[in-house]
Amino acid sequence: MNDPSGTPLKVTVSVYTRHVETCPHKGNPVYHGRGCNCPKWLYVYDGARDRRVSAKTRSWEKAEELAAEQRGWLNPDKQKIRKMEADRIRREQEAETEKSAVQAARITLEDAVARWLLSHKDASEGTITAYTSSANRIRAWSKRKQIVRLDEITPNLLDEWRGLWKKNAEHRDERMGSTTQSSFLVRMKAFFKWATSIKLIEEDPAKNLRRVRPQYAAIQPLTPRQFEKLLQAIDPFCQSQSGEVREWARELRAQFLLQRATGMRLVDCLALPRAAVRGDRLLTHTEKTGAKVERRLPARVVEALAALSPKRERFKSRYFLWGEGITKLKTLSSRWGKVIAEMNPFLNFKDEQGKPFSFHSHQLRDSFAIELLLAGFMLEDVSRLLTHTSIQTTEKHYAPWVRRREEMLQARLEEALDGMGFGFS
Repeated sequence: MNDPSGTPLKVTVSVYTRHVETCPHKGNPVYHGRGCNCPKWLYVYDGARDRRVSAKTRSWEKAEELAAEQRGWLNPDKQKIRKMEADRIRREQEAETEKSAVQAARITLEDAVARWLLSHKDASEGTITAYTSSANRIRAWSKRKQIVRLDEITPNLLDEWRGLWKKNAEHRDERMGSTTQSSFLVRMKAFFKWATSIKLIEEDPAKNLRRVRPQYAAIQPLTPRQFEKLLQAIDPFCQSQSGEVREWARELRAQFLLQRATGMRLVDCLALPRAAVRGDRLLTHTEKTGAKVERRLPARVVEALAALSPKRERFKSRYFLWGEGITKLKTLSSRWGKVIAEMNPFLNFKDEQGKPFSFHSHQLRDSFAIELLLAGFMLEDVSRLLTHTSIQTTEKHYAPWVRRREEMLQARLEEALDGMGFGFS
């Protein structure tokens, strides 16, 4: 296209008006349309083709602003500047990608594991302990395999290592039962997923590892009679001990009653602050998940806790059961677990088949859950009272008692129907 002088036009963007039928200026060839209220359009020629587009306005001034933007966009010099800017951004992105690749090739496994642990610094003490244990397993294995860099770990190496995990494995880091294997595999996969997400490695070598199906030990709850026997065994047990445990009768009684009546984990009972109990009201949060626990305490529990003076020696005044000199919850629960295990010679518990079984504190939590299920509580309610994050966890642990409850309900239904005159053959 040429201008009137015959010179080829490069870029043209101009405003014009399309008059409506009722406009008095329609058909007037000399009226430019600047003051007219009719729709404004743009005539655009980019040096190769021409087109007409609506300015989507009736204002000449706004149409001119749009035309100016179009001229700037089509200006060859500004197009070159935009291309140069796009090339600069592309080069920077390529350099960053190359830098990440170099970093991935350079980072050691030890540095990656340390950074991973730091990324969980705000987690609970129990979570940090679990992740630290998993990190130590990875460190021990990599040292034995002489692995230095993170990118040296391949899917084949991890699959080979997974196959060596068992209870009687040669190396300590591989010595795990199925439940521990399952938990460790979840955390190990989380580590490699994290490393991939922040570009420490290009591909996740653990993503296709098959899960390990845990085999949970059979749950053995205490009957009400066995629980009373447990309380009665406290005094003779303490009298047989030396050192501070000899004076622990009130503490053990309070711990057993609190855990049996609330279903809380041992660590949550031991770390229970006095401020969490007001009269017979309990309001606290679990150490494992931070879940809220709010309920009313039975009189026996309130009395047992009230018997624990805040001025006792060897116990922190802010807590009922946390001993002085102990700073970590893991140490606290481990200490109590050992003392409770030493009570077994004074208990001689047997299951329904007459087989002896050892007592441990988690059985009080199990007893709490199972008694509720057998009393007709819905599984969802029991799960919430246990502060499980998923009802599947509750069902997985207590499935046999869920079935027993259904059998009891069926028996009651049949009894009711029989009373209505509907007999069963």
